[in-house]
Amino acid sequence: MSEAYAPLDLMSTENVSRGRWRAGLLALTGTALGGAILVIVLALGIADPLRAGLLVWQAGSAEEWPLVRRVSAFDLYQSPIPLPSKPFTIELIADNRGAADSAWGVWLDSSDGIHTVLVSNEGYFSVSSDARPHWTAFLHIQSDTNKLYVNIGDSSTATLRINDEIAWTGILAPAYDWGVVNYREPDLAWRSLSIYAR
Repeated sequence: MSEAYAPLDLMSTENVSRGRWRAGLLALTGTALGGAILVIVLALGIADPLRAGLLVWQAGSAEEWPLVRRVSAFDLYQSPIPLPSKPFTIELIADNRGAADSAWGVWLDSSDGIHTVLVSNEGYFSVSSDARPHWTAFLHIQSDTNKLYVNIGDSSTATLRINDEIAWTGILAPAYDWGVVNYREPDLAWRSLSIYAR
């Protein structure tokens, strides 16, 4: 019977040149070092969404904010401070333990009316300027804690991010008042409410 495969010679007598060895070692070291630097830079927040400026206000909860308006299933709660001049960023982080059809978010009062931005427990968000939500599915919405980020730029360009991912962009009239909006009675555990501005 003949062997189908020739045995491998594991003890090669071919030498690798010193230059190739050094080049391979240098490439391996560079890859490891580059990977470590990338991890450090990402941990420091280089890929985080840009905010409009420095932190100018922060609160741990909105539970004590006064109810100022009830429209249909929306409850609007007034912020204790006015909005700064644009550009600014509003960042809210909360855990909704309420019913599946409940939602929470932010409202902005501007010269063309009240705009609401909502995040639901079912993986949907809404940007609306009337008395009903306009739901859109969004893959990045979590079933527990979500971060809602609304940035208004110098040219009134608005960017909505949910959990650091862009969900919507558009133009909003200059806003002068704001607060938190609840839809169908969410059960919220607040993490933080922050405003960033120049």
